[in-house]
Amino acid sequence: ASAKTAESSYRVYSGAFSSCDGPNPSWKFTARELDVTLGGFAWAKHVKFHIYDVPVFYLPVFGYPVQTERQSGLLIPSVGYSDKRGAQLFMSYYQVISQNQDATFYLDYLSRLGLGKGLEYRYFFGHDNTGAMKGYHVSGFSGYDDQFAFDWLHRGTLPNQVRLIADIEFISDRDFFSDFGEAAGEYNKDKAESVIAASRHWGKNNLAGQVKYTKNLEQ
Repeated sequence: ASAKTAESSYRVYSGAFSSCDGPNPSWKFTARELDVTLGGFAWAKHVKFHIYDVPVFYLPVFGYPVQTERQSGLLIPSVGYSDKRGAQLFMSYYQVISQNQDATFYLDYLSRLGLGKGLEYRYFFGHDNTGAMKGYHVSGFSGYDDQFAFDWLHRGTLPNQVRLIADIEFISDRDFFSDFGEAAGEYNKDKAESVIAASRHWGKNNLAGQVKYTKNLEQ
């Protein structure tokens, strides 16, 4: 149950929170009472942290900032388990660089595969230059090789009205998709394709060029 106590303040009774999907999340916080002030702080009373439905620790009072604008800081970690990866701990940090740039840093522990490190950088320049770069590297544990993936998407207009579209993808090997499909956005591919295209218009005339590179992941 919840109630509005002021223009930007709320009170929640017997609430629960988790970033895990599904009807039975692997972890969650519960609180007997939660007071939230948007742009200020949230204060929870009688807080319990649960692994599935089992409470593992208790805090009488817990407070954290509640901002309506972008703020740098640690994101809520995620834990889990899979037969292929073993025990999993996903941690990330969000950094506001400027009004038009931000980045997310990742550090993941996968007990059966390795230690993952990643960076995602997002930007918007000028009136239409926008894109994102993502890199993810896994230091393989005993019996597993290191793996790496890089992705760059860009759309925009360069000086002299040259339109540039880039879709760059590099994957160290095909196993990356099955082992780390969430990071790559795919689960099964036999090749990685990269394309850079540029074009320029002069009235009714148009000059365009494209460079395409394909890596066979089955070799």
